[in-house]
Amino acid sequence: DSVVMSSLLEYAVQYAKGESVQLVMDTKMQLPKDDKSLKEMEDMHRIFALYQWLSVRMEVDTADRDIRVVDFPMRGLVESKSEELATLMGEGLAIAGRRDPKKKALKICKKGENNPTKANEKGDL
Repeated sequence: DSVVMSSLLEYAVQYAKGESVQLVMDTKMQLPKDDKSLKEMEDMHRIFALYQWLSVRMEVDTADRDIRVVDFPMRGLVESKSEELATLMGEGLAIAGRRDPKKKALKICKKGENNPTKANEKGDL
């Protein structure tokens, strides 16, 4: 995904320069209102996961003074925002009815002529 890859490139440049690796994030999180906003939230969640993974992967033992230590100062904030974002995405999916595949399947069965539930009750399946 180009959004996540551009974030990775940005982090790599900051890391290579020896700068603290920063993350720009939208702090106004709200329930997704459509597929586009859900996709944007999923992208942001992947960016958060990437930041968290890099912050753990790039940890350096500070006892070795010959190695420059690059800081990921937003690690704690990103972790809490990631959890908040996941909760909002889950609530949005639940509201949209996308989370319960049985509901969707039942609607399809009611519309169609063949109802697998009725066929199963008769022992046809």
